[in-house]
Amino acid sequence: MHSQEGDHPKSRVNNTYNQAELKRLEVIVPPWEEQKAIAFYLDQETAKIDRLISRIQEGIKKLKEYSTALISAAVTGKIDVRGEVADMSAEDAAI
Repeated sequence: MHSQEGDHPKSRVNNTYNQAELKRLEVIVPPWEEQKAIAFYLDQETAKIDRLISRIQEGIKKLKEYSTALISAAVTGKIDVRGEVADMSAEDAAI
């Protein structure tokens, strides 16, 4: 018999259990109501994360559209960026 959990011969990476060994393993499972509460909580949190991801993706899309429009306006002469480029060069030199 092994004294610690980590000493079990199958507790290492890449060791496999056969079906008979799996049937002998004890599995601790929370009560059904607790499982449902956990699942409900995880569903809510996952939905929040999904909404945040969606908002971030929308923001990225808008920034890309703005960048494209800004470059287009600069290239076609609709906006004058010469002063901006000079300001940026001066800032880079100061760093």
